[in-house]
Amino acid sequence: MVKGKQTKLVELLYKDEILDYVYEIYQGSDVCPHVRTYIILNDDFKTRIKLEELGQYKKTLIEELEANGFKDISKNLILKKVA
Repeated sequence: MVKGKQTKLVELLYKDEILDYVYEIYQGSDVCPHVRTYIILNDDFKTRIKLEELGQYKKTLIEELEANGFKDISKNLILKKVA
């Protein structure tokens, strides 16, 4: 379930450049926590490519993500002021 069509396609395109698989828990427009996944590329910019929107937060979903090697980046997000 955590690796859909988008994930498989991106894995084929960037197979030698993938540094890490990560997920983010964020508040959706319906005020419920949601989960989405990304890959981080092994380049100078640590490029992040969005993979899947997995829907509302469930503990079982997070356990499945972590069992498949995904790491939580929700707490590491930094907002930057842009001029």
